[in-house]
Amino acid sequence: VRNEDIPGAVFLMEKDGRRWGNAYGYRQRDPSLEPVKPDTIYDVASLTKVVVTTPAILMLMDEGKLALEDKVAKYLPEFTGGGKETVTLRQLLTHMSGTGPGLPRELVWEGYDAGVAEVMKFPLKNAPGTVFVYSDLNFIMLGEIVRRVARMPLDEFAATRIFRPLGMVDSRYRPAPESVGRIAPTTREPAGLVHGVVHDPTSRRMGGVAGHAGLFSTAPDVARYCRMLLAGGKTPDGSTLLNPESVRLMFTRSPAPWGSSAASEWISSPATPIPKASTSAPTPAAIPAGPDRVSGWIRT
Repeated sequence: VRNEDIPGAVFLMEKDGRRWGNAYGYRQRDPSLEPVKPDTIYDVASLTKVVVTTPAILMLMDEGKLALEDKVAKYLPEFTGGGKETVTLRQLLTHMSGTGPGLPRELVWEGYDAGVAEVMKFPLKNAPGTVFVYSDLNFIMLGEIVRRVARMPLDEFAATRIFRPLGMVDSRYRPAPESVGRIAPTTREPAGLVHGVVHDPTSRRMGGVAGHAGLFSTAPDVARYCRMLLAGGKTPDGSTLLNPESVRLMFTRSPAPWGSSAASEWISSPATPIPKASTSAPTPAAIPAGPDRVSGWIRT
């Protein structure tokens, strides 16, 4: 912030029940200077994958409605051809499905259903299970699987099954217009300031709700989610959001061909790999950084 590399930031750290945090700089400089506050709302970009889509899949698994070794085509029958029939849900979660990183921007389409259809027909780039490629396509498909299996839109599932039980009062897709005054803009485009709408172009074209991006949240709300994981899946009132075994899966290492290791059912970008640890050491989990450089670190 002092070097003006970023306009501002919210920092929050907790250990052994003690908390440290502060807000620094500005949430925006264009068109006016507005200071950052601890409850500033950010487009949290790829945190959508770990705060919404991953727990949603695991919750449905806990309920016996799907399994990680199930083939994707069981839930998305249009995902066929060129080896797609062998791709599993686990491979989507761990970015080992063989898909490319995202949809080409030059494709012409608009709307949620059209976006899903483009993902379904996009060919695999690699044989499933052979190459780690961080992919938005994987989580667009996972978000659609949640929608079909739970029979409700992903944003509704997140609001009722994740945010409400955890008290994440400032987390949602497609923020209400009255909350724009608390939101940090992401960038300026030729059409104007991107403020209160998702920055990710694919999610925006899908209407702002997708499994890979679209969530808006605050540092305190993300901390509430992290506390649930550290509590073995328990909510503040002691009820179970995720089974302990599902939480363990999120922190379990799985080999990755690119030479490091990724945590199963968690998201670890190759740009910020999880550091190596001894077999007896607790496994950390890295929350990826998005265009706003929203990131986090959890150690059990």
